[in-house]
Amino acid sequence: MPFAERLNELIDQLSEGNKAAFARLCGVQESSIRQYAAGTKPSLDNLIAISAATAKSIDWLVRDDGAQISAEPEEGKGLLDTFALVPRYDVRASAGLGAVVPSEEILEYLAFRREWLTRLGVSPSNAILSEITGDSMEPTIPDGALILINTAVDKVMNGFIYAIRRDDELLVKRVQIRVDGTVVLISDNPRYEREEFPADKAVSLHVVGQVVWNAFALVGKGRL
Repeated sequence: MPFAERLNELIDQLSEGNKAAFARLCGVQESSIRQYAAGTKPSLDNLIAISAATAKSIDWLVRDDGAQISAEPEEGKGLLDTFALVPRYDVRASAGLGAVVPSEEILEYLAFRREWLTRLGVSPSNAILSEITGDSMEPTIPDGALILINTAVDKVMNGFIYAIRRDDELLVKRVQIRVDGTVVLISDNPRYEREEFPADKAVSLHVVGQVVWNAFALVGKGRL
């Protein structure tokens, strides 16, 4: 249980073993922290919150040290110096009318070159993966594509694509913010209408992160 072990280590270091104090530090419910410390897998939002509050990367929090490989693909560097393990969550972001989030468990980790992530402007500690379901973002992002999300978003920029949580739904849409505070969610597929949220309704939208990359298999069903 690498995450539980590292979490308990952080609780001891930062809160002298006090789970309630650690929960307040992270802005996470104490009951959740206790469950995670006992071995329950963290939700996506809470993992991000713990990473931010403790200045520890998601890679460090969830990586299984037992899986480290001593081979050196680049001179003077081990694999985990060259590659970052990015978690893929059991969450299908909807590029359609909205899909209920079934769970937030980590399915697997995919390796990405740290240098490549840096060129995208993404820190490995802020990188997560999810799958798209629906065709509203086609042709930009096809149904079944895997998307890379940068969770470090200081502000939303007009015209870019974001993963957005609305209640129990996870959407992927292009975003426009008007001067009056209205948030417009735009589908690249012209068959879908824009959704507009006035400023007082936009508070129900939570930006998970910016979608910076996607990939899709050209054979088989396409889904991973």
